[in-house]
Amino acid sequence: MAIKNDLTMNKTVYKALLPITLLGAFSLTMVSSAQDKSIKDGIYTAAQAESGKEIYDRICAGCHNQRFYEQAWPGWATRTVEQFWFYIVSDMPQDNPGSLYDDEYTDVAAYIFSLMGYPAGDEPMDPTGAHVDVLIGSPE
Repeated sequence: MAIKNDLTMNKTVYKALLPITLLGAFSLTMVSSAQDKSIKDGIYTAAQAESGKEIYDRICAGCHNQRFYEQAWPGWATRTVEQFWFYIVSDMPQDNPGSLYDDEYTDVAAYIFSLMGYPAGDEPMDPTGAHVDVLIGSPE
């Protein structure tokens, strides 16, 4: 009888652990997929960059021109798209940080990436989802 109870106990443990194991495997696949993605693969669309240019010209250009980014950009090479996005959300515009909608910040980030020479692609930028771990790196 003790052997049967042990087998029943093992089945119960395996049934309980299976969903956790599958979730872990799925999570590792998603992380691996995000880390394999490069900003050079085109992680924003041309439409996002165009929209971002309009917002940038209206709100950001008074303080930041392209030369500003050319000088500051090397410091972002080892950071992620998510870190850049959260920085501009939390600190910009200087006189009213966090005042834009998330989509507007995303479009501004796309425009800045286009200014820095990163290519547009077919996939919209998702800085807090699919592109969270994508390193900015160098545009060359």
